[in-house]
Formats: sequence, structure tokens, C-alpha cells
Amino acid sequence: MMEPKLLRPAFLATVLAVASALVPHPAAAQGKGTEKGEWRYWGGDEGSSRYSPLDQINAGNVGRLEVAWRWYAANYGPEPDFIYRGTPIKVGDRLYNVAGQRRSVVSIDPATGETLWMWRERDNPRYAASTRKNYGKGVAYAEVNGRPTIFMITPGYYLVALDADTGHLLPFFGLGGIVDLHLGLGNYPVDADRGVLDSGDITSSSPPIVVNGVVVVGGPCAVESLDQTRTIAEAIKSAGGQLFRGGAYKPRTSPYSFQGLGEPGLEILARVREEFDIPVITEAIDQESLHLVDRYADCIQIGARNMQNFALLKAAGRARKAVLLKRGMSATLEELLLSAEYIMSEGNYNVILCERGVRTFADHTRNTLDLSVVPAIKRMSHLPILVDPSHGTGKRTKVLPMSRAAIAVGADGVLIEVHHKPEEALSDGPQAILPKAFEQLVREVDAIAQVLGRTLQPALAAR
Repeated sequence: MMEPKLLRPAFLATVLAVASALVPHPAAAQGKGTEKGEWRYWGGDEGSSRYSPLDQINAGNVGRLEVAWRWYAANYGPEPDFIYRGTPIKVGDRLYNVAGQRRSVVSIDPATGETLWMWRERDNPRYAASTRKNYGKGVAYAEVNGRPTIFMITPGYYLVALDADTGHLLPFFGLGGIVDLHLGLGNYPVDADRGVLDSGDITSSSPPIVVNGVVVVGGPCAVESLDQTRTIAEAIKSAGGQLFRGGAYKPRTSPYSFQGLGEPGLEILARVREEFDIPVITEAIDQESLHLVDRYADCIQIGARNMQNFALLKAAGRARKAVLLKRGMSATLEELLLSAEYIMSEGNYNVILCERGVRTFADHTRNTLDLSVVPAIKRMSHLPILVDPSHGTGKRTKVLPMSRAAIAVGADGVLIEVHHKPEEALSDGPQAILPKAFEQLVREVDAIAQVLGRTLQPALAAR
């Protein structure tokens, strides 16, 4: 195993030492990085960016780094059958991570590399039947009743809560520190002994993404100019929208249609984000544009046409940003979830699904918005799901009622196209609603959410 050299005696270096040692693959590049001078390129691929803030390790000091200590995951059980990266978290004066095929949870002293404690799931039939033994690259931290706590989902699909200081199960959490996540699957067919669903295994590779409230995302289909984007962003922010959407790259059916502004469009989105303090979501259409979107945006969108572009999905999995994954226009639920797995298997668990309509024989709408997929996903997956009624119907008169329906069936938010002059829009004008209609939509979505005991997510700030 080969690790990048690490700075000594800086404390940060010890943190990086364990990060590199948890990678059971010789991924470290040889040389002095690249002309871009970023640490992420030193590690051999952009996956290395998750191990270090780029403002602390760069081309100026990377040549002086040396190994402080090594920690081998192989000492805590067999290594996975394939290459994977373990991503430790640092809380206070401790590092926490999972190790080996069994996903043992470990606490490590970052100053010395000493293992302070280790927790391992007991043998059980559900572990033996799980198809996800090899997965699991992270743990989560929170305080429970004032006690520092480490959370992890086991291959057998149990959520465990461990005392961060001792590694002992918290007796007051769940049933002796364990919550059986198969409970609550309703009437979905589960083999009680093996924990396997009729449609396949659902064990998770990461702590769930928690969506505390309903999110409303608004903006134009395409970024056309700075003035157009500023006008719409101001309307979205004032109406209560939490995120701004807008396409800088537009994959169109016709090669003669407007294809987007490209990087200048991303620069416009960045300016709007800073001016109105609102995060932005925009689409990447290939690996080249993905690198630019990762640089400028807060969330990377993978469009319906690219839902099964597996190379792009893997690249998005190595990015640092959340990924909004749209369902393909003819994709099944299983295909959508497996596409999400491509992203998560590369280490990025911040995945948000999006239902945007499927192609059917119906001719009264552009697509058929499949709202039944929302409760199905809620039953089978931990991932949040948004609904896009703009593409799902293609008609602005249907956007508001379908938005209400989306929240009613349990969606975590809606993705809405808004334009102040839709008749002049360069892309999808017929499905864009006016800013005034967006204000009404936000109010009505909030009202429906409150009936269900939910509220609009508080306003989000740009990164």
C-alpha cells in the first residue's frame, strides 16, 4: 500500500495519515501535483479531495510532507473484495471510521494512530445474506441527550448508536443501542430470518440523508443572461424558495436548439448566488462539464438523459457536492436506485432523487408524472426525493396542482421552472410559471406540508 507523504509535525498531518492508510489501494500519484496546485490532484484522482482542505495542503507545501504514521484496516478483518475508500471523520481529538469487510467501527488517536476502541456487528443471518458487506465508507456523529454519539448502519440494516468515548452501545437509544431498520417497511415482503426483500437487498452503505422539511427549488430552465437570471433569482428568494435552479448546459433533442451558455452561464450562477445568498443547482452533461459544475455550483444535477451514463455517475460520486439524480424518461424504480448506487459506491452519499415524469401514450401532457414512485422510494430507500412537475407535465397550468399532490404523497420538495418572460424563454417556455405563480405555489406547498406535520425547510445559505 502506498500513501502520499504527510506534513510533520503539524497536527493536520496525522489526520491525513490515517485517511490515506484507510485506502487499501495504491492510488497515490508520484510527482509534484499539477499546474492547478490543488491537493486533490496529488492523490491520483479527485476522490483525494475528501481528505484535506485545499487551503491547507497545496502544491506549495505538498513536497515537504512525510508520513507521520500508518494505520491498516486489514488488521480489523478481511479487506473488501474491491477497491474502496474509507472516509474518517474527526470530532474533537478523535478520528472515527469503519474498517474491513465487516465494517467494524473504530476510534483512533490522530496524534499517534493508536486504536482506542473497536465495535463489530455480531454474526447473524441477515449479515450472512446481505449483498452489501463490502460497502460502508462512513459514520455519522451527533449528540444524544448530551452524550457524544457515533452512528453507523450495518450490513444487516441495523442502525447502531455508539458512545463516542467508549464504543459501547447506548442503552437508551432504540433497543439497547440498536434500531432494526427493517421494521416500518409496512407490508412489503421481507424474509424475517435473512432480511431480504423480494426485489433485492436494501441494506445501506451510509447514514441516511435527513430532510427535516420541504424544499422548494425554483429558477429558469436555462441561464440566458445575467439580467434574466438576476431578475428570476430575486423573485425566487423573495417568494421563499430555498434553492435556485438554472441550466448552463442544456442537452436538447435537436442539435440546433439553444445548448446553454456553458462556463459563462456558471459564472452568472455564481454571481447570483453571492448576491442573493441562495445555493444553486445546475446540470452536468459530461465529465468535462462536471468538473466545472463542481467548482461553481452547490449541487450537481444529473439529468434524465444521463441517468444511466455510468462513467458520469461514477465521476459525480467522486465529487464533493450533493448530487440531484433525475429519473430517466423510461427508467424503472430499480434502475433509478441502482444509478444512485453508482454515485454512492464512489463515496458520495449526498444523493437526492428526482421524479420528472416518464414517457407514456398520454398526449395531454409532455410526460406522465409518476407520483406513485414517491411512496415506493420512501419504503425502499433512505434517499430523499424531489418531484419536477414542470418537466413532468410540460404545461404551466398543471404545475401548481401537481406540486400540491407531490407534497401530499410524501415528496421532500419540488423543482419548479420559473421565468419572468416565458414567451421569450430560449428553453421550455410553455412549462415555466411566472414569479407571482411561484409565490402562490410556495404558500400552497407550505400549507399542504403543515397538514402532514411538515414545514418548509428554513432558508438555506450559499456555501
